[in-house]
Amino acid sequence: MLPDWQGRLWFVTAAGRGRTIDRADGSIRTMRLAGEGISNSFAVDETGGVYVVTDRALYRFDANSNGAPEVSWRVV
Repeated sequence: MLPDWQGRLWFVTAAGRGRTIDRADGSIRTMRLAGEGISNSFAVDETGGVYVVTDRALYRFDANSNGAPEVSWRVV
């Protein structure tokens, strides 16, 4: 679990899910990467990007207007 620069908490699961937690209201938002496992750590940068390596690709996630994780880009 890592915080981003806006105060959200991000975490990923081995089953390929990315989640955010809004610390203000406790809401959890989830996205699933179908068929991709995550067994590596991840990183957060000051521009809002969250970088995740799966067993198939490198992703950048950003939080959408609702705070849910969404894919900004993907590189195989």
